[in-house]
Amino acid sequence: MTTYEQTLQTSSFFQPRLAVRTTGGGSKSSTGFLQINKEAEVLEIGNVDSPQYKLARCLFSPRNFQTAKYNSVFQTIERVFFTMHGAAAAVSQADSDSAEKIARMKLAVQNTVKKLKQTEAGKHLRFHWHGEKIQMEVVMA
Repeated sequence: MTTYEQTLQTSSFFQPRLAVRTTGGGSKSSTGFLQINKEAEVLEIGNVDSPQYKLARCLFSPRNFQTAKYNSVFQTIERVFFTMHGAAAAVSQADSDSAEKIARMKLAVQNTVKKLKQTEAGKHLRFHWHGEKIQMEVVMA
């Protein structure tokens, strides 16, 4: 990253946010977007019910709601997985051996990261792993 890009990302110009547009009734027709700053175009992530959008929303901020301010921190694989797949996944994972369970969750998160990187918004996202934790960084690209 150049000094200019670092300056942009620390300035008030760099204010990433998540946005949702509804094109009809219900969440089935709601699409999630990433916007780097107020002047930038919105970049599609996907349907708000998709694992890709849920992953981005979870890693965008530990507060995990759409209007939260950007705050990139490492989060556990378990937290990210359950945010993406909900309570039903918690029940199906309950009886698993701990190491095996974490490995399956990590694989699911890795696969979702790959899909998210293929979206318009994915060009502006960098993922960092630290053991059983993951962080998403929004960059100017």
